[in-house]
Amino acid sequence: MCVTGCQSREIAVSERLFQDGFILYKGLTEYRAGVVVTTASGAYGVSFLDFELNTAPAGGSCTVSPLSGVSMQTLFTVSCTDWNDVDGVLAYQFFSKTTVFHHS
Repeated sequence: MCVTGCQSREIAVSERLFQDGFILYKGLTEYRAGVVVTTASGAYGVSFLDFELNTAPAGGSCTVSPLSGVSMQTLFTVSCTDWNDVDGVLAYQFFSKTTVFHHS
């Protein structure tokens, strides 16, 4: 699952590891990342970092007004209400994605 090379000072983990659809780890919220470093002479060191993913917010809804418009010209308003997050809310993010379907 590691997507960084052996020479990197950082580590990146594939986002698939944290998605519910990833069957091997479905529902898992506690993780341990570990690293073992060995020198050419055989000396080694080990380190671990334990962390927990928070649960997703639930129960709310969002509306967008207007429902259609022109990007970079239309001012859209996004309103969200009644969301609950047992872990607390640090920030909100809104984004959009356009999917184009081709019919033959």
